[in-house]
Amino acid sequence: MGLSRRWVLLAAVAACTAIWAADPLPVLDPNRAEFPDSSLVDFGALTPRHTAQQGFMRTDREGRFVWENGQRARFWGINVASDSVFQAPERIETCLQRIRRAGFNLVRIHHIDGTGRGIILGQKDSTTWDETKLRALDYWVDRCGQLGISVYLDLLDYRTFHSGDGIPNAEMLGRGAKPYALFDEALINLQKRYAKALLRDHINSYNGKCFADDSAVVMVELFDENGLFIRRRDWGGLAEPYRTTLRRRWNDFLLDRYGSTEALAAAWGRSGVNPPFSADQRLEQGSVALPTPALSPDSVATTVTSKLERAIGSDAARFAHRVHRAYYRSMRDFLRREVRLRVPISAVGDFSVVPDLLSVVQELDFVGTNFYWDHPVFRAGRPWQYPYIFHYWNALGSTNIEGFGPVLALSRMSRKPLVVREWNYCFPNPYRSGGMVEAAAYAALQDVDAMILFTYGTLPQKRSIGWFDCQADPSRWGLAGITGAAFLQTAVSPAKYRIELGHSDVDTFLFKSYETEVRNLAYVSRVATRCFDRQLAPDADLTIASGRSGAAEYANGPLLLLRNDPSVTTAGDSLEQTSDHFGYPLGLSSSGGGSYVFDGLLLSAAGPVWRGSGSRFALSAIQSLGLRAVGQGTGDAVGYWDPARKIAGFGALNETETVRVALDMLNVLYQAPVGRDDCTNRRFRSDTGELLRDSNRGQLQINTPRYAAVAGDLRGGPYQLGALRLETSTTIGAVTLFSLDGLPLSECKRFVMKAVSQAGNTGMVASAPGPQNNPSNRWIVDSEGVSPVRTGGRAQLGGLRVYRGTDLWFQVDLAEGTVELVHDAGGWRWWTDTPDARVTVPGAEKAWALGVDGRVDELPMTLSGLPYPERALLVRAE
Repeated sequence: MGLSRRWVLLAAVAACTAIWAADPLPVLDPNRAEFPDSSLVDFGALTPRHTAQQGFMRTDREGRFVWENGQRARFWGINVASDSVFQAPERIETCLQRIRRAGFNLVRIHHIDGTGRGIILGQKDSTTWDETKLRALDYWVDRCGQLGISVYLDLLDYRTFHSGDGIPNAEMLGRGAKPYALFDEALINLQKRYAKALLRDHINSYNGKCFADDSAVVMVELFDENGLFIRRRDWGGLAEPYRTTLRRRWNDFLLDRYGSTEALAAAWGRSGVNPPFSADQRLEQGSVALPTPALSPDSVATTVTSKLERAIGSDAARFAHRVHRAYYRSMRDFLRREVRLRVPISAVGDFSVVPDLLSVVQELDFVGTNFYWDHPVFRAGRPWQYPYIFHYWNALGSTNIEGFGPVLALSRMSRKPLVVREWNYCFPNPYRSGGMVEAAAYAALQDVDAMILFTYGTLPQKRSIGWFDCQADPSRWGLAGITGAAFLQTAVSPAKYRIELGHSDVDTFLFKSYETEVRNLAYVSRVATRCFDRQLAPDADLTIASGRSGAAEYANGPLLLLRNDPSVTTAGDSLEQTSDHFGYPLGLSSSGGGSYVFDGLLLSAAGPVWRGSGSRFALSAIQSLGLRAVGQGTGDAVGYWDPARKIAGFGALNETETVRVALDMLNVLYQAPVGRDDCTNRRFRSDTGELLRDSNRGQLQINTPRYAAVAGDLRGGPYQLGALRLETSTTIGAVTLFSLDGLPLSECKRFVMKAVSQAGNTGMVASAPGPQNNPSNRWIVDSEGVSPVRTGGRAQLGGLRVYRGTDLWFQVDLAEGTVELVHDAGGWRWWTDTPDARVTVPGAEKAWALGVDGRVDELPMTLSGLPYPERALLVRAE
C-alpha cells in the first residue's frame, strides 16, 4: 500500500471513529446489550417533548388533550410496572435513555401500590410506606420531567387492605379490593387518604415538588380494571358486611326507580314471568336479592325467561352505572379540592360495556382501555403458572370483535380523549411484529390521544423475550421507534370521516353484548359511540343507529337506521312493535323471504337477490313518501333511501350487511374510496387511501408520502407502495420505511428502513395443536426459554430489494432475521443480526465496521455488496 493511500485510510478511520465517539453508539442486538436500542436513529430527537413552559395538561371541548398554551398533546408511551419500577437510579437512568431514544414521550408507572412489593410496607396496615421504593418512584418522575417525558400515575392497582386499616374481613377483599373499593365508604376514605399522601403531601426527594404540582405528571388513574361491571359475576358472593351494603343500595335504587315492590313486580312481570321474584322479597324491607347480571347474547329475547333476564339486567346496569358515578364524583371532587390536582383523571373498568364507559365519560376526563392480542391463558385454578396457552393467530387475518379496530372503536366515546393505556401483541405469537405496525397505524387513523405499550422490563438477568416485556424483542422493540414516529408525526393521516354508533338511553342499558363487527368500520374511518337520552341531532359524517331498539329519535342525516330488536327491551321502557320506523310511517312487518331486485346503490349489486325471512317495509308506503326502495320485492322492500335527508333505513341487518351499507353510504355521500366489495373480500381500505388491511392474506400495507410498510404474512409480493416497489423473501414479519427529512419517500435524502421477522428465545418448550399430547386447537407453552434471542436470519441473494421508480434503491441479501438501514447526512449506516448478509447501496465508495471490541476496520468494496462481519455492531459507508 502506498504511503499516501495509507494516510488517507488512517484519516478516514480516525474520522469514522470520531463520529462514533461523539455520538453514543446505539446497540440493537439484544444478545449484546442488556437494554438494546430500538433503532440506529435517535427518534427521541424527533419526538415532541413536554416543557415546563407548556404548563399542565387538560382536556378541551373537542375531546382532546392540550397543554395550557393550547398546543395539542399526544403520546407514544410505555408501561413500567411493579418490580421494574423499584431499581437503582443508575439502572433507571439507562432504561430511560433507551426509552427516550426510542421516541417514547410518556411513561405509565403501574402497579406501585402492591403490599410488600410496592411502596406500601403493609405489615399491619396499608398506610405505612417503604421510603426506599418511594425514592425510586421519585427518580422516575424527576428524570422523566427533565427528559421531557410525561408521566401517568395509577392510584389503586395492587393494594391489599388490612384489619389494621379498620376494614372488616379485609383478608377476603383481595388485591385492589375489587369491586368493594367503589361502594364501601371506609375503603373510599382510605383511597382518598392514600391519594393525598402520594400526590400532595409527599415531596419528591430529587426536585422538591409534590406530584400534584409537577407538570411532568399528566394523567392520574383512580383504579385498574375494577368496578361492578367487570366484577358483575361476584355480586352474589361478596364477603360480608359488603354484600349487605350493596344489597341495601340495590333496593334503594329500585325503590327510587319504581316506588314500590308492586310496581317493580308489575314492570318485571311484563316479561311474562309472574311473579318475577318470591313473595318474601320486598323493596321496603331491603330484601330484593342482588342479581348476578350477565351480558346476554346479541339476539332478540323470545322466551319469557330471557325477557325477565333482560329486564333485571337492564336495571342492574343502571344501578352499577349510578354507583360508579357516585364514586367518581366523590374521588374527583376530593382530588380537585383537597389535593388540588389539575391534570386529567380517569378510571378503567370493563371497557367492553357501554354503560361502564358512559359513567367515566359523564364524571371524569378521559377514557382508558386495553388491547391484547394472544394474551396468555391459564389452566383452571392456576393463574400465572405454567403451562400457558396461546392461539398463535395472525391479528391481521381477523375481522372478529377481538381485533384492534373493533376493540378501539368500542372504547372510543364521542368527544372524549382515548388512551390505550395497555396494549401488546404477546410473545410467543409469531405475528406480533405485524401487530406493532397495525396498532400504530390504526391509532393514527383513529386519532387516538395516547398509546402506551405494555411493558418495558428492567429486572437484572432478564435478557430474554417475555410475554409482555418487549425490550429484548426484535419483533416489537425493534419497531417501536419507527412505528411511534409514524404515529406521533401523523405520517399516517387521521381518517377523513367520523362515524358514530348511536346509543339511546334504552340502547345503552339494554344489557346484552355491546361487541359487534360493525366496528370493523374503524379500519376505514374514525368510529365512536354516541350516547344520548332519547333525541339526537347527529353531527358526524355518518351516524348509525345501534339497532338494539327503536327507542330513539334522530333529527337529521346522514343516517343509517336499523331496528334489529323490536322486542320489549327494559322493564321501564316498553317498546311495542309499531309501524313507525324512527319517524317514517312505513308499515314494518315480517316476511318469509323471497327474491328482491336491487339497483346497486346500497347493500347489493344490481340485480335480483334471494333474501331470507326478516323485517320488510310496505313498498306502497315507501313510494307514497317519495323514497327510493332498496331491494324491491313483490309488495315490499328490504330498505329505503331518503336522498333529501341522506337517510337509509332497514328493519334488520346482520353485522356484515351493516358494514356493507355503511361503506356504500361513504362512497355515495363523499366519494370515499370504499364500498361494499371491500367487506365482501375482507379487505378494508382506509378512507384516506393510505391503509389496506387484507384479512384474507393476513397482511397490512401502508402507503403514505413519508411512511411505507408491509406487515404480517409477507408472502405474495412484490408490493407496489406508491413510487416504491418492495420484494422480500421473509415469510412473517414487517418491512417499514420512514422519511427522516419530511420529504416523500420517493425523493427523500434521509430515511430509515427496518425489517424484522419472527423472533424467539433459545429452548422455548411448546407443543403445537394436534399431537396426542395436545389435542386442543391452542399452543401449550411449558417454558418461555432463555437468551440468546434467535430470529432465524439467513443470507440469501436478493432477499430484500427496494426499488424507487424503476431503479434499485438498495438491496439486502437477507431472508428472515433483522436489519436496519439508515441514510442521512453522514452517509449509510446499517446493522443486521445475520453475519454475511450482503448490503448493496448506491454511491458507497468506502465502508467501515465497528466491532464489539471497539475496533474499526475498513471493509473491502465489491460489486456484490458488503458482507456483514460476524462481530460487528455497525457498518458505515460513504
